[in-house]
Amino acid sequence: MSSVADLAPSDAAQPTEPNFLLATLPPTAGQRRLAYTVAIILLVVFVLGALFKDIQLPRVDAFIPILQTAILFNDVITAALLYSQFIIVGHLALLILASGYIFSALMVIPYTLTFPGVFAPTGLLGAGLQSTAWLYFFWHTGLPLAVIAYALLKDMDQRVSLSRRANSAVLSIPIVIAMVIGAALLCTVGDFLLPKIMLDSVRVNLSVRTWYGGVLQLVSILALAILFLRRRSMLDLWLNVMSFAWVLELLLGTTFVTARFSVGWYGSRIFALTAAVTVLLVLLSETTTLYAHLASIERKTARGTRNAADRDGHDGGVNRSRNPSTIGGNDVEYRDGDRTAFKSRTGYRGSEVRVD
Repeated sequence: MSSVADLAPSDAAQPTEPNFLLATLPPTAGQRRLAYTVAIILLVVFVLGALFKDIQLPRVDAFIPILQTAILFNDVITAALLYSQFIIVGHLALLILASGYIFSALMVIPYTLTFPGVFAPTGLLGAGLQSTAWLYFFWHTGLPLAVIAYALLKDMDQRVSLSRRANSAVLSIPIVIAMVIGAALLCTVGDFLLPKIMLDSVRVNLSVRTWYGGVLQLVSILALAILFLRRRSMLDLWLNVMSFAWVLELLLGTTFVTARFSVGWYGSRIFALTAAVTVLLVLLSETTTLYAHLASIERKTARGTRNAADRDGHDGGVNRSRNPSTIGGNDVEYRDGDRTAFKSRTGYRGSEVRVD
């Protein structure tokens, strides 16, 4: 079986890296301003949510499956777009990042199925009281770790050879599935082995909240800091925004929250969706822009080809009127001078041309 990363060394034979992909294209000043504006808006919303974080709101069990379904489809589409960029560029960093998105998408499934009260009073899959909280923990460490690996590897010329890229992308998926199944089994079958995060299906164990939230925030802050220091492309820029949204989500959802279904808890889930959507929207926007640019180039090329054909046809007609014509293998030159030579070459006898 082919390995996940058959790395090709950097040499003169490596193809020039495309500069039209989100993973390689540097951000413009306008895109930076937009990213900073989004980050400021997220910060303002976070402050408002933190002020009212402990207010309990009505429990809406349908909120979880609706939100998680949106995140799942978002992450799957984002992963597909990142896999396509990996196949074009070949950077190992992109493969790891795409796999991180697949991990995030698949972790949504056991998290939702085990959430108390959504499909069963205590959740499905044989879930215990701590299952959902620990699935949330693994879910929110997997993708940030992938972002950290991406940030550390993206500037290194470590590429998967062209012939192995599609196989590597396909092979990464069952590896991620195995990791998700392992995490789900640990959090359900091994629920009794894990520290107690929840006192009941609503209230949080405050004695462990600090280190539980601290570990999650540490991973996300590291992802944010490393990527900020090593940012180069548009993808880096918007991954920074996503990481910033993670930090705000975890502050509201772990450090500040005391119970589920409070303002802080609902707000943290909105930040989770925002973080998930950020990169996808930029990928789709830039893909649309790229196609529009290619369509414009195609139209200009076709127009130029037609104009060139018209010019060639016009020039050809003029040249034929000026060049010698051949009749029966004899050249006929329509000139005013040397009529004797003209008659001797064509056998001209008045109004008709006769070839002897």
